[in-house]
Amino acid sequence: MERRLGYTEDVINAVKAVQRSDIKKLDKEKIGMLGHSMGGGIAYSVAVITHDVKAFVLFAPVSPNVIDSYNKWLKDRPEVVEEVRQAYGEPEQNPEFWAAISPFTYFNDIDAPFQIHHGTVDESVPLEWSENTVNRLRELGKQVEFFTYPNEPHEFVAAWPLVMQRTASFFRTNLQ
Repeated sequence: MERRLGYTEDVINAVKAVQRSDIKKLDKEKIGMLGHSMGGGIAYSVAVITHDVKAFVLFAPVSPNVIDSYNKWLKDRPEVVEEVRQAYGEPEQNPEFWAAISPFTYFNDIDAPFQIHHGTVDESVPLEWSENTVNRLRELGKQVEFFTYPNEPHEFVAAWPLVMQRTASFFRTNLQ
């Protein structure tokens, strides 16, 4: 659990380092973030913690509800899960804790636009996670673009040029 929080801290520290740098070519007020898979999950955490990142593009992101990740990757791994269970309990036993560490809980705090890309045959991260996230962001009136790619896996093989074209356009629009 702490490892993912450490990744979020690292990203925020990287943003702060850019803002404090003396590199003249950098626009320290217009920082964007791109995250794929777990990096997308980290981006959700960054978005609810700081307003220093002005636009986010996510490729097949993990769910911002950590219970989804727990159930998919941790629950059936006894060598890892017992320590988590002892410290925090199962999600059903301690819903307050699990909600408190889920970026999903804090989506009201998001003020940056998002663009999310997801392949329809992604075997690593369920498409449903992105659909649920997009629906929640839209319910809250947040700016989000969502693109699905038929028959594309987690890595966007054939659609990669289109994914990158949309990504570049989104960043140009939101960071200029």
